[in-house]
Parts: sequence; C-alpha cells; structure tokens
Amino acid sequence: MKVTVKTSGYYGTVTKSVALKSDDPVRPDVSLKVKMVIAGSVLMLPSNRLLLRYRPDRPTLAKMVIRQDPTETGALEISGLASSEPWLQVRLRKADEAETLERGFSAVPGDYILEAEVPDSPGGGLHRGEVSFRTGLPREPVIRIPVTVTARAFGAPSVRKLSLTRKQPGEPIGGQLNFRLLPAVDPEGVKVTVSPDRYRVEVRATEQRHLQVRVLVNPDNGGDGPLPQGVLQFTRGNETVSVPVVPAGE
Repeated sequence: MKVTVKTSGYYGTVTKSVALKSDDPVRPDVSLKVKMVIAGSVLMLPSNRLLLRYRPDRPTLAKMVIRQDPTETGALEISGLASSEPWLQVRLRKADEAETLERGFSAVPGDYILEAEVPDSPGGGLHRGEVSFRTGLPREPVIRIPVTVTARAFGAPSVRKLSLTRKQPGEPIGGQLNFRLLPAVDPEGVKVTVSPDRYRVEVRATEQRHLQVRVLVNPDNGGDGPLPQGVLQFTRGNETVSVPVVPAGE
C-alpha cells in the first residue's frame, strides 16, 4: 500500500487516517494512522491562516508572526507582499525587539509581523482571499496564506419576501416591513428603492434608528394587467440587500 499526503498548507506534527476494508471475517475494518512532521521554510503563529470578522463599529485587524523554521538554511527576507482582494489590506514589518501580540503569542527580534486589515465592509456573507509573499528560502520560495472574512450585512429585513395585499376594501394594495440596521449604520446613508415603477416606496426612520418601509401600488403609473413581481432594494455604498416583492395570490 502506498500513501501520498499533500503537505501544502500544513506545518509541524500532522496526523492523517487511512480506512481499510477487507473480507477478513474477524477484522473487516482497519484504521491506520499516518503521523508525520512537516518542516517548511517558516513558522506562522498563531496559525497558518487568517480568520477575521468584519464589524463596522470596530477595527477589523489580525496579526501574524512569521519566523524562519530552525531547520531551514539561508536567511528569511520577505518581499513581494500582495493581497488577492481589494478589500484586504496587508502590511509587514520586522520586529527589532521582543513584542507581545494579542492572544498571548510573541515576536522576537528577526521575526516579521504581518498585519491584515479590512477597513471597509466587503459585503455581507463569507469572503475568501489570499496573502502571498516571497521568502528568499529554498524549501518554500513563495508562501500563500488563506484569509477568511465573515461580515454581516449593514441591515436585515424583518421578512424574506414582501407580500402585497389589500387589507380593507378601498385601501391601496401594499405591504410593510422593518429593516433593522446595525448600531453603527446611519439611516441617512441608506437608499431605499423599489422596481418596477408600478410600485412606490415610503420610508420612515424610527427612534431605534431602523427603517420602517411601506411599498404601495403607484397611482401615477396604473399600468394594465396584473401586478408584476418586484424588488425592494436597500443600498449603502457598494452593498445592496434585496427583498422580493410579491403581489397577493403569487
């Protein structure tokens, strides 16, 4: 049996399992453990990847210590630092003296300190990127560090879709929802629109700095035929949150 392990992205002691099945009536299932020590060009502390959570009310910053592996030859000289995404800013500096960073890990003279920052929201959801640099070392001339950023949208609607109904005879057809903004978001900076123009939208900011939104049939555009499906959009900068608008009966 030959076992091949892809070692890219792994450092230090690594254990992998191999499951075997056979026709042995006594022991048909066997699990083998493969243990190895992977020595790269550098050690990355506290981890070989960066995980960030974007929040608009506080800086989104992560730091990593990059240290030459003691078994590597040559001298670590980092160059060509680059980020794969426009929303991810990276900086690098060399430690001239001992420095304690967050989470209890420390840099010593000769280490590099990598700082990754997300100054502006990349948009709600999960985002992936990569930081790369050259080491000047033989084992790993280029290092690529995965970066994962989670970010909440600037606000959330109270319903997944807005159904338009006529509650009382003679009343206009419409629907209402609340759009809950994150605490640091100014309601004045949020633009609310609805399409197509068979509909119009009314917006009121509440005392809790949320938006109370009402969508009505536009009396100035009384097109013929049944009401179409529409889209209610909340826009802040380059971010957009959309809510489907569905007439009654659909």
